[in-house]
Amino acid sequence: KEELLAMIAHDIKNPAGALAAMAELLNGYDAHTQDQRRLVEEIMMTASRIMRLSQDLGTALVAEVKDLPLDLKIDSLRPMLETVTRMNQTNASRKGITIRCLSPDNLPQVEMDSSRIEEVLDNLVSNAIKYSRPDSTITVDCKGTPSHVTIEITDTGAGLSEKDLQEAFQFGKKL
Repeated sequence: KEELLAMIAHDIKNPAGALAAMAELLNGYDAHTQDQRRLVEEIMMTASRIMRLSQDLGTALVAEVKDLPLDLKIDSLRPMLETVTRMNQTNASRKGITIRCLSPDNLPQVEMDSSRIEEVLDNLVSNAIKYSRPDSTITVDCKGTPSHVTIEITDTGAGLSEKDLQEAFQFGKKL
């Protein structure tokens, strides 16, 4: 239960930070109505994500589940990639970082838990921003065939050592 709570608390941090950055930007913005509307929509989407993660936390506390259940459905990755890229743009811009999202129009739909995949992608892009040099580029590249989809996130960060790579998928490990 403690491991699950730690994971959910970590996952709440990224959208909360994005929400704070967007609200700060909106507060000091002399924006056109269209720009303000876009920022408000992004704040609303991020707030919804924080609410979902909070619900997961509540579920974990009440049910004491070991693993969160997956809600597998056939869905498209492309809108999710574009959303994750857009939601992280404010933080990237603060460091002068450009995020490029490359995904073909004919990307196949895949069976996935969209919420969980979005959390993973958001963590990867957020970490890429955190560890990249200022004034650099992060690329989110998605390629697919009818039976296989690959997502690559490339940045200018230092990367992980061989030792860190061996421990990369251990729960709660900080590298």
